[in-house]
Amino acid sequence: MNWKIYIAFILFLCFTKVAAQSVKIDRANKLFQEGALIKAMEIYETLEKSERTYEVNQNMADSYRQLSKFAEAEKMYALVVKSSQSKPIDKFHYAQVLQTNGKCLEASKWYTIYAKLDQSDKRAVLLASSCDSLRLFRTDSSQYRVKRLHDLNSSDADFGAVVFKEGLVFTSARGGNKTTERDGTPYLNMYYVQFDDAKQLESVDEFKGKVGSKFHDGPACFSKDFKEIYFTRNEKGSKGIMRLHIFKAKLKDDEWYDVEELPFNNEYYSVGHPSLSADGKLLYFTSDKGGFGGTDIFVCRKKGDSWSSPENIGSKINTRGNEMFPYIAADGVLYFASNGHPGLGGLDIYRATFDEFGNCAAVQNMGAPINSTYDDFALTLGRQLYTGYFSSNRPGGMGGDDLFEFQDLGQVTITKIKVEGKITQKSPDNKEVPVSGATLSLYNEEEKKLNQTVTQSDGGYSFEVETEKTYSLVAKKDNYFTDRKKFTTVGKSKSKTGQSTIDLSKQGVNMTVKEIILNQENEIPHVLWDYNSVVLKPSTMIQLNKTTQLLKDNPAIIIEIGSHTDSRGDHASNVLLSQKRADAVRSYILSQGIAAARVTSMGYGEMKPLIKNAVTEEDHAKNRRTEFSVIQIMQ
Repeated sequence: MNWKIYIAFILFLCFTKVAAQSVKIDRANKLFQEGALIKAMEIYETLEKSERTYEVNQNMADSYRQLSKFAEAEKMYALVVKSSQSKPIDKFHYAQVLQTNGKCLEASKWYTIYAKLDQSDKRAVLLASSCDSLRLFRTDSSQYRVKRLHDLNSSDADFGAVVFKEGLVFTSARGGNKTTERDGTPYLNMYYVQFDDAKQLESVDEFKGKVGSKFHDGPACFSKDFKEIYFTRNEKGSKGIMRLHIFKAKLKDDEWYDVEELPFNNEYYSVGHPSLSADGKLLYFTSDKGGFGGTDIFVCRKKGDSWSSPENIGSKINTRGNEMFPYIAADGVLYFASNGHPGLGGLDIYRATFDEFGNCAAVQNMGAPINSTYDDFALTLGRQLYTGYFSSNRPGGMGGDDLFEFQDLGQVTITKIKVEGKITQKSPDNKEVPVSGATLSLYNEEEKKLNQTVTQSDGGYSFEVETEKTYSLVAKKDNYFTDRKKFTTVGKSKSKTGQSTIDLSKQGVNMTVKEIILNQENEIPHVLWDYNSVVLKPSTMIQLNKTTQLLKDNPAIIIEIGSHTDSRGDHASNVLLSQKRADAVRSYILSQGIAAARVTSMGYGEMKPLIKNAVTEEDHAKNRRTEFSVIQIMQ
């Protein structure tokens, strides 16, 4: 009798364990179907291999692929395709992952297997052939020079850069506290980066105006005069499902107003990634509203103050795969990303040209190095001819998607340019006064000194430099702050004929030096603080790096970091708060290799307001500033 009770007990335990595992798997499958991939994977990965069904392995493989974990995805798909329950699409996804991982011969085999199983999907034959023709996509690799924008990228996703006024607006997940359930990354916001005349970063700040929400915002596009913005935003649709919608707003007095949805937004499908033609009459965008594949590219036409119904731009561009991130250039060429046309793997960037009737004439893969075996997308053109930006999750960055800059060298003429400029200082009445006797040195991108000169009575100097390169000028004079300025000759000399010429056109690069006056306060721009906060914002790092460079260029100076609060709060708390802010700035500067003895810190609380009797939040923010002053010059 006892042994019967024992066996019943064991069977009960086994049944309970199986039931518990079943509940876990059902929960994980539900999360996967809802798009909460990270949470689903947290459960899936706790299962023993013997407990994983075909559906579990397939969901895990799909999750790894969608989360760009391609090595893990390859291992899982290798298991999935061996299952007797395996579906044709599993073979296709396995081939995609293999291609992304650079295993093109094996990818071609699985594309071919899939093509036989689903003869209605023409992508497989094309993608198999593209694996066999990778050399073709790399033949123009010398046409483009590609540069990862290290100073602009963060450890989170950064993509979708587009020209706005004197800088760029791009989309980034940096600084976000609230994360998505899908992949655990912060929600996206739009940021603005401004450049000076030498293309140096001035600051990176959140894009101002009423174009932000608590969910995803971006990417965006602008009208030619920058007075209208069209941007992507997350909205909750039917049954609480998040959908992408396109919004527009108008610029008034440097603020965005009249934010409104476009009429073709729909709670049952997504529309996003807008791109406006130069004349403002055509709006291209991405949608999964139905068409040839997962996401297609559509176009609307301007009708008075509204837009026509969306039109699918056709099967020459749209495929059974995903087409997205359209960008319509001023010359009518459409750039877009796709994983359904022949390419190197993942999303590739393509250019489509049109005939006089508006029909697509040809689609061309842009090849390496713009494209890679990873996801490459969101190409836009820059302010200068033959330059532009795109995004990629290829290895070598800080994390996630990164921003890249490219230059088309196909029409570059090798020339020499004579660069002339003056070194001046500001007089008490704010006039530019020439500085003579200053030593000016010219450096290349590798910080190798190429030339040196001394300014004459008019403060003037000149150098002869090559085109399509970036240089640095360093101006030094006793008892003056050393000044450093970059300039570029990229895009300064182009020729459609490709013939070499000698071009002595002048590019003025002026510099202003400042006399060192002990104990004079010098504000560090853009280092502003949130109310009652001691946390350094990501946007401050660029300016603090410049302060660090100033210390490196002027090794004899000792500085004090002074921090200030606004007038709110009691005096003792403000002094403590400002001291913590000054200490935070000092700690960052020391972390960049500056000796501790050269930097002190002091908190002044609210005792030295920049704007007395501040009322508005903007004025209070200006008072929450950080400055430095030279307190000693070592002999």
